[in-house]
Amino acid sequence: MKALKSIWFILSLIPVPFLFLYIEYQIKATENNDSLLLLEGLIISVIAVGALAVKSRIRAVIGLNIVSTLCSLLLAGLFLPDNWWFAPFGRNFAVIFVSFCYIMGQLVVRGAAKALLKRSTK
Repeated sequence: MKALKSIWFILSLIPVPFLFLYIEYQIKATENNDSLLLLEGLIISVIAVGALAVKSRIRAVIGLNIVSTLCSLLLAGLFLPDNWWFAPFGRNFAVIFVSFCYIMGQLVVRGAAKALLKRSTK
C-alpha cells in the first residue's frame, strides 16, 4: 500500500496541465497536425492518478494538485508566450482551466473507484 501512495505522490507532482498546453502549443506552432494522442494521454493520466488516490485524503489530493497547478503556472510563464494562441482569455487562464478540469476528473475517478472498492468489500 505504501508503494501505491508513493507512486500517486510522484505522479501528482507532475505538472500535467503545463505539459498538455506546452505540447499542444508546439504542435500548433510547428503546423504539425500530429496530435500525439494528447487528449488520450490526458485522460489516461486522470484515470491513473485518480485511481491511485483512492486511499489518500481529499485534502492531500487537492493540496498536491494546487502545488502542481502553481508549478504549471510558473513553467508556463517561463516557456509559453502569452500570444494569440491563448486569446481571448490568456495563458494563465488556460493553465488554470486545464488544471481545474484535471483536478475535477481526478476527483470523479477517485470517487467512483472508492464506491467500487466499498461495493466489492461488502
